[in-house]
Amino acid sequence: MFFAQFLNGKPRPMFLFETKSRTFAEVPICGIYVIGRFWWFVRLIDNKYFISNAYNSSEKEDLEFILKMLKVQKQMIFKMSEDFSV
Repeated sequence: MFFAQFLNGKPRPMFLFETKSRTFAEVPICGIYVIGRFWWFVRLIDNKYFISNAYNSSEKEDLEFILKMLKVQKQMIFKMSEDFSV
């Protein structure tokens, strides 16, 4: 995640109709890691990691929360792709 944040700070190549180069430094770095039935949601802001509590996918309430979080992540990705399209 830290390396992705570093690469987002570098200017990307300009496209034909762009007047200035852009970076993706303002794009949040989010991640999920899973060990067995436990899920953690992670976000990198500046140089600090924020990690959620573990969610147990074998528990109904936790599984519902995991599904909601995945749907929110999907919406965030679609919104960012619209915001950064040429």
